[in-house]
Amino acid sequence: MHLTGDRAWVSYFTEPGDVGSYCCDPEYDGPDETVGFLLSNGQLDRIHRYWTITRAASFQALDYFVEQAERDPTLNWVTEPQSLQDRP
Repeated sequence: MHLTGDRAWVSYFTEPGDVGSYCCDPEYDGPDETVGFLLSNGQLDRIHRYWTITRAASFQALDYFVEQAERDPTLNWVTEPQSLQDRP
């Protein structure tokens, strides 16, 4: 989980090197823009807002993972998206 402002970029991996799955917001109908997430190594990743969720929803996902060791099924997940910089 990466946070910036009111948005979060949430991913789920089952093992190192896994393609993973990513939370998305299929209800997002705002501008076609990206959000910058500054990683701990100094890298800035630009993620389309569609591939981000609210901060509150990200903490819900984290709580669910801590309790169940799985993805929160109430959120929308996509496995191996074509691009996180573009809306599908």
